[in-house]
Amino acid sequence: MQTQAESIETALNTFFPYKIASGSGSVTIGSAVASATATVTLPAGFTLPPVITVQNTTNGAGRSLMLNFYVYSISATQFTLKLATADAANTGTSYTISYNWTAVQQTA
Repeated sequence: MQTQAESIETALNTFFPYKIASGSGSVTIGSAVASATATVTLPAGFTLPPVITVQNTTNGAGRSLMLNFYVYSISATQFTLKLATADAANTGTSYTISYNWTAVQQTA
């Protein structure tokens, strides 16, 4: 049964090479820093580094409005998410910022 399932999965991947996954999380940035990072693990199935889109879902105020997400070190299994102040200055207050992410592999 396992062999048959793997054979079907291989065939589907040949005909439908596109992959999409999504998730959510949060990053906490301390009061005396200008950035914080988090590693996000992607679900299995990506064969190439996907395109990552991140959306802030926290309704913030004050300096939290100056926080931006940056995505880097993208691989087929994970990516690093950086939350940083727009002006590289320390936040002055701790914030926990929630986000949604979407990963799309557009080629086989």
